[in-house]
Amino acid sequence: MQKITKETGKTSIKARLVPVLFAFCMTFFNGFLSAQTPMQLQQDLLYFEEQLRSYPNDPDLHYNMAKVYFLLGKTDLAIRYLEKTILLAPTDHEAVLALASTMRKIGHLANARDVLLKSLQQIKDNPDIWYELGVVHSDLANYRPAVEAFANALQFSKDDEQKQIIIYYTGLAQLTDRNFKDFSETLAKLKHDSEYYKALQSLGAMSAGTADR
Repeated sequence: MQKITKETGKTSIKARLVPVLFAFCMTFFNGFLSAQTPMQLQQDLLYFEEQLRSYPNDPDLHYNMAKVYFLLGKTDLAIRYLEKTILLAPTDHEAVLALASTMRKIGHLANARDVLLKSLQQIKDNPDIWYELGVVHSDLANYRPAVEAFANALQFSKDDEQKQIIIYYTGLAQLTDRNFKDFSETLAKLKHDSEYYKALQSLGAMSAGTADR
């Protein structure tokens, strides 16, 4: 079990703390099950609770408590600890994304939107937050704000694969909004040999066929 060490009252390690034997998923909420048993998760919970008694204002500990509670199926407590994480570290984009994603997955779309919008007042250039905001707007059927959010995500993204995903979901929002003109321009931005292009082109053809009826 990895322990926190303190130097001059500050956490000496900046990475998220996780038990050594625990293989967390690549993202906070991606649908895969943890390899740990409920008993092991309870042990982790006791460990982090003990650490929090000594360091109650450590955002990493609150974040890890949220992870354990989420994996135990206690979403309400996971949300509470994520909110505390953000209160202690307002620019923690990982916690913002985890909170918004968790809220979105349980259907609290307006709350997820509000979390993201508030965070963007301080974290204006994070493509992942803009992307998540686009997804939430799409789920709320607010397609034009979704396209605007995706455009900001594309502007700030440095990753070619992520850019293709953002363009795909931009086109999907435009298509759902029946904005065929902008959709065609968006489709042309995708790599023509990519699966994103093929999938979006197919959806566009089906939508155009429906519109002609």
